Amino acid sequence: MTKKKPKPQHFIPKIGRMCYTVVDYRQVLLSTVRHIWLANKRQTPLFKRSGGPMSVSYKKLFKLLIDKDLKKKNLREMAGIGNSTMTKLANNENVTMEVMAKICSALDCKIDDVVEILPDEK
Repeated sequence: MTKKKPKPQHFIPKIGRMCYTVVDYRQVLLSTVRHIWLANKRQTPLFKRSGGPMSVSYKKLFKLLIDKDLKKKNLREMAGIGNSTMTKLANNENVTMEVMAKICSALDCKIDDVVEILPDEK
C-alpha cells in the first residue's frame, strides 16, 4: 500500500522535474501590484503630445436647463445618462461625445449651445 501525500497548506507549483517551491501569496500580490504600478507610471498622458489639456465649461448647459425650467434629474432621465456623468458635467470634467450627443438630442440643441471650450492658461 502506498502512502498518500498530505495536501499542502500553500500553493506549491512544480518547477522542473522534482523541485518544489512554496509561494507566498503576499509576495505574488505585491509583485503584481508593483508591476501594474510601474506600467501605469511609464504610461505617458494622452494630452502631453498635444501641448496640454483643453478646459471645457458646461455653464451654457446649466443656463439652458434653467431657461427650459428643467432640473439635472430631468436631464439625466431624458438623456439616459448616469449620476457619475452628471457629476462630471457639474465639475467641468471631460465626458464622451456620445454623452454630449445624447444631451443635445434630449434638449434639441447643438453642441455649441451646451459646451464652451476655454483657452489654455499659459
